[in-house]
Amino acid sequence: MASPRIITARSIGLTFRSNKSPMGSEREVTGHYSATPRARDWRAGIQAARSFHRHHQGKGWAGIGYHYLIPDDGAIICCRPVLYQGAHVRDHNEQRVGVGMPGTVGDRPTRRQARAFNWLLHHAHTAAMARPHRTDRDLSQLPIFGHRELPGQDTACPGLFLGMYKRGGDPWRDDSEERSLVPPEDDFVDLAPEDEGAPEPAQGEAQAADDAHTGPDAEEAAADVNSSDEGDLPEADEDFDQDLTGVVGENEEGL
Repeated sequence: MASPRIITARSIGLTFRSNKSPMGSEREVTGHYSATPRARDWRAGIQAARSFHRHHQGKGWAGIGYHYLIPDDGAIICCRPVLYQGAHVRDHNEQRVGVGMPGTVGDRPTRRQARAFNWLLHHAHTAAMARPHRTDRDLSQLPIFGHRELPGQDTACPGLFLGMYKRGGDPWRDDSEERSLVPPEDDFVDLAPEDEGAPEPAQGEAQAADDAHTGPDAEEAAADVNSSDEGDLPEADEDFDQDLTGVVGENEEGL
């Protein structure tokens, strides 16, 4: 399977405050949707990642709560470095890798997202991933849960993405396919019968429930963040970091 486009947090200017906690060795992977509109391609994925980053820092968190974000075209937007606990399952982030796909109730993953997730599980611990976002463990050997499956999480997240996450992405390979930056409209994962029949809440209810159950653990939440703590960029990796200031600037102008 070809490597997806890898975009590092440093490339898109995500700085993380000091109130973050060490992750430790990973023991689980947790899949999410975002309860927001889906991101069609990597440029929209960058915009989504930076929007989540601002929103989460506005709550006093160290930065965006997800470790990885995967838009429709299968790019992997690296977010919070995996050296640190995420803020994607309130009070239950210890040793959990958080993967998000922008989308909400009624949305389902594209085949490119599924392939990228499958690639991430098998390669995040290797030199194919940038150093700040490289895991200690082979994620394909760890249990995978949807957000709503974890204790005390009264949320529909990750909606119709759940089956794909639980199957480890499944490659859905098509050797005749010509890969483009934007996936075709019908390039969606086939749902299993149990996924198709899964009840889903209304949009507003999903957003409220997801907000209530997404967040950091107590140490990060309770930290008194100094107003001068603007945060630091993740460690550099010249093999992966890119100058994406032009793309970031275009996105910011569109907000």
